Amino acid sequence: MTDTAARLKSARVAAGLTQKELAERIGVQQSHLSHVESGGRSLSMDTLRLAARVLGTSVAYLIGEAGQGSLGSVQQALVADDAVPGGLQQFAHDSALADALAVAEHEWLALQSLELPKPITKDGYVQLLITLRAIRAT
Repeated sequence: MTDTAARLKSARVAAGLTQKELAERIGVQQSHLSHVESGGRSLSMDTLRLAARVLGTSVAYLIGEAGQGSLGSVQQALVADDAVPGGLQQFAHDSALADALAVAEHEWLALQSLELPKPITKDGYVQLLITLRAIRAT
């Protein structure tokens, strides 16, 4: 499995989509997407752009240019800002988890914008991210 295949599959799973659902949204057959995720085929650049948009990530992340472990600008700001709630700051600092979930810049901003009645943990923010993605997908 190539890095792109692994990242595409990881982003799809993190978005809570089946292969069939993603394939329908990007206009390819499920069998083609299955071959892409196993590294046997590739997507056109236009289809890859659409997949990135549907999955809430970037083409750079999917093809490996974002570099695993590198923090995006919003993510870096969350780590550096002591006014950010502790759970969100811990989540932003965990670049391996953020990469596995393919957290997009707009998702960091959405999580940061939430006014919560009480502090929540890093795991709580992961759950909120998944909930936001589920709401967006409907």
